[in-house]
Amino acid sequence: MAISTPRRAKVQAMSRPVDRLKDVHVDPESGLHIGTVLIGKQVLRVGIRPLPQGAVALGPPMLVFNGIGANMELAGPMVSRLDAVETLIFDLPGAGKSPPPRFPYRLFSMARLARQLLDALGYGMVDVMGVSWGGGLALQ
Repeated sequence: MAISTPRRAKVQAMSRPVDRLKDVHVDPESGLHIGTVLIGKQVLRVGIRPLPQGAVALGPPMLVFNGIGANMELAGPMVSRLDAVETLIFDLPGAGKSPPPRFPYRLFSMARLARQLLDALGYGMVDVMGVSWGGGLALQ
């Protein structure tokens, strides 16, 4: 399933989405570049695994949703095997190391937050997949 983000946020002209993350460190096991992004008043902890140097993408970037309460590191072993696609994952508000949500959330509000994150990072169309609760979110 692919989603498109029709509204584009004004973002700084940077070469790659990973360059838009703040306070970045690289997880040696998964290759995720982990940092934070501010969406409205909500800070999100985000991981991006860029394509390896010189690799050619076999498709659009992949947005991965974990099950509720799971942090992005749980998906690390899977993400580390996706060499032919740039991968994006984030800790939902209140999960992992993302601060708690400002308001209780539902699937549609998290889908909106994901779209805003894609806009902020400069992604257009992405493929989407999810595990458990994240699968329901991916269908939104």
